[in-house]
Amino acid sequence: MTSHRTLGASGLVVSAVGWSTQALARPSGLTSPAALVRAALDAEIDLFDSDPDGDAQDTLARLLRGQRRHLALAARCVAGVGPAAFSPLDRAWRPEEVRLRLEVSLRRLQTDWVELWLLHDPPLEALHDDNLWAQLADDRQAGWIRAVGVATPGEDEARAALGRGGIDVLVLPIRLAEVEPGRTLAAEAEAQQVAVVADGPFGGADGPPRHLVAGLVDPDTDRTPTQAELAGVLSLPGVAGVLSAAATPSEIAEHAGAAASPLDDTEARLLAARLDEARESQREL
Repeated sequence: MTSHRTLGASGLVVSAVGWSTQALARPSGLTSPAALVRAALDAEIDLFDSDPDGDAQDTLARLLRGQRRHLALAARCVAGVGPAAFSPLDRAWRPEEVRLRLEVSLRRLQTDWVELWLLHDPPLEALHDDNLWAQLADDRQAGWIRAVGVATPGEDEARAALGRGGIDVLVLPIRLAEVEPGRTLAAEAEAQQVAVVADGPFGGADGPPRHLVAGLVDPDTDRTPTQAELAGVLSLPGVAGVLSAAATPSEIAEHAGAAASPLDDTEARLLAARLDEARESQREL
């Protein structure tokens, strides 16, 4: 159902739509974890962004047993999340603490490596810490991680990550309603062979801005408004993929289907022009 893309210079080829396992960390009780994971697999999603909170990683490992070599697992280094043995927040980004979080995630995911190790919202001090990045290079050399990424909502932090080198993936909050600065950062990252993955949330009650997706919702291809937004984000230069936090099997199928109906060249140019107009209007305010 979904297409596949290469994550920058890392060489990792993953589904254009990945799934964040937040719903496994905070189950609603309405849908079983097994049904969610099965829906993702049925939609040909093979990038799973594992949440270190709660039992999400343990649950994911149990439900993916026997399919590990066909999948790409991402794990996040999140300060303040994990065993009580972790140090206080002011020490959370020391190299030894980051290594500890990696070891815990590998154990909980029942794997010897993860395809993507994501530093989640690191402070500028961590991004400038040469010792931390030397350790990450060692972890990659040891085969525990295949690629290194930074997930951040901050423009300064994103630019710092790009400026230092050593990263393969930048995860940014990019929605059509709030496309900047992510759109500009994605174009800059592409020039450095760093893949940008857009983090939602996508869909929801409000849906995408109607003036941006007008004409992109296609009855002939059954492209829904949410799929139009996802396809639109995937059409942005430098954006290699999106992460869906869908919490039901139907939402997972809908989000994955966006990659099966990408914007054609005419639609992509139309959307780009609308985004340029929106940016200019914002500047004039």
